[in-house]
Amino acid sequence: NGPGLQPRSTESRQKQFDELLNWLDIPLSLSATEKLSRLRKVPARQLVAVQSNMKFHEFRPVADGSFINDNLINSINDGSFAKQLKDRGIKILNGEVCDEHYLYGVS
Repeated sequence: NGPGLQPRSTESRQKQFDELLNWLDIPLSLSATEKLSRLRKVPARQLVAVQSNMKFHEFRPVADGSFINDNLINSINDGSFAKQLKDRGIKILNGEVCDEHYLYGVS
């Protein structure tokens, strides 16, 4: 997601998560802990393979209130997000994709 956009809430991404679980044959009736446990066991190649079949196939950051807070834009602007990344030893690459908007226009 562009750094100037607030990531969506976990509630708004629930349909995408449920769709992913369905593609991976992980029952929606399981507890959240069990869903995550099974999801973590899925090989990366399988995750990539099912993604292209999904209706909601684009995965973007989610404001979880822990790592990505509900006020991300302010924390970027005041430097606290960069400090959090630095404290955790996380490096990021930020860039621009020329004419990316044309890609979204063809789908």
